Order: sequence, then structure tokens, then C-alpha cells
Amino acid sequence: MRRRDFVRGMAVSTAWSLAARAQQAPKPMRRIGYLAFRAPLIADDAFLERLGSLGWIEGQNVFIDRRFAAGDMELLKKSAVELVHVNVDVILACASVAAKTAKDATSSIPIVFAATGDPVGQAFVANLAHPGGNITGTSFDPGPEVTTKQLQLITEIVPNVSRVAVLWNPAVPFIRTYWRAAQDAAAKLGVNLTSEEVSDPKNFEAAFDDMDQRHVDALFVLSDTFMTFHRKLKFDLIINLKAAKALGLTVPPKVLTEADEVIE
Repeated sequence: MRRRDFVRGMAVSTAWSLAARAQQAPKPMRRIGYLAFRAPLIADDAFLERLGSLGWIEGQNVFIDRRFAAGDMELLKKSAVELVHVNVDVILACASVAAKTAKDATSSIPIVFAATGDPVGQAFVANLAHPGGNITGTSFDPGPEVTTKQLQLITEIVPNVSRVAVLWNPAVPFIRTYWRAAQDAAAKLGVNLTSEEVSDPKNFEAAFDDMDQRHVDALFVLSDTFMTFHRKLKFDLIINLKAAKALGLTVPPKVLTEADEVIE
């Protein structure tokens, strides 16, 4: 064999070897920052399952850097800064407080939030159709405009209702928007609202004692506990007749005809 042919053969062999190694080389490990004010999402297992269905297996090709602040705001801010410092590929922010903290910490790392309320009102995104910036995600409710319909249903189901207690957490910024919407709706519907503010679980008992003393006719909860930007244009109205009967309520036929589902 001539020297030229030998060198050429070695070059081809080496090239094929390098190409084979390149094909076999594992993809770089991706890093997800998981930021939560208190604890992980209730749907944490579903989150991991969905990642797996997309080919992302924790410990194999994706590392999830979990940071749970246990209700400590300073720890949450520190955790967000640390996730930015280690340069995670994306931040999953659970609920509104974590989403705002992540947004304040970075304008370049993509942020996906989950279980927030009123993302436009909280200035997380410009609008639902075009979030803009480096942040997007899901919201657990349709926005404060639904408050009017909810109060209207109360007046239709509970005849002669005059005083409605509103249970809400003033510590959650976006809930104040819902409270104002409830006040506007109540004025139009001719009902009086009693504000029952609870920002700590230990205050629930006092709130219900106050409702009892005020002899309220109904309770309306502005939830901050837990829709994507392709927001649903229709929300289901489900009526539980068994529960209504237990409360001594008769659901008007008009409301029944509007219901998407009636539980006998």
C-alpha cells in the first residue's frame, strides 16, 4: 500500500470515528429553575409526566433546580437571584408571588408561570394574546370581569338576598382588583357587601363568627389558591341540586337552563 493511500484511509477512518462519537454523544443537560413561595404545585407529578412525554427525563437530560421558600419572602428573592446566577434555561414560577419575583430578577431568562391570577392586571404580561417580554404561562381564573356574573347568580339562586359576605385575602395584590369589581357589581345588583379579610388561616374562625353576627345571606369567596393565554371563551356552570337542597335553596328554572351540567 502506498503511503498516500494509507494516510487517506486513516483520515477517512478517523472522520467516521469522530462522526460516530458525535452521534452517540449525549445532549447537554438542560436546567429548569423551579421557584415557589411555599411548596411545589399540586400538579407536580403531572408536570414531570408531561416533561417525560416530551422526551425530557429528570436526571437524564434535564436537571430541575427546586427552590421552595416556605413562605419566606426574603428567601424567595434570594432563590430567584441564585437561579439567575446559575443561568438556568427557564424558570417555572408557581403562583403570583413567585412569578413577580422571577420577573423582577431577570428580563432575559424565559419565565413560565403557573396558577396565577389576573396576569394582565398584575403587569406580568402586556395582554393575553401577545404576552411580550420573557414571560408567559397559565392563569387559574378568567379575570375580575367574571365577578359580576358570580354575584348575579347568587341573587338569582338566593331570593331576597341583601347582605353578602366576601371572603378574601388582602395580602394578594391581584385580589384587590376582584374586590373592587365585586363592589361595583354589588352596587348594580342592589346588595350590600361585608368584607371579611383573611390573610392568615388562623383568622378564619373569627371571620365566620363575624359573618354569623352580621346575619349574612350568602358567602362569596375571592379565591387566591389555585387558562392559558389561549383563554377559554366559555366557562362551565355546574349546579349541584343535592347541595342546594341541603341548604334549603330552590334553583330557578332560568338558572338550570343556563347550566352546562346539573348534578342531581
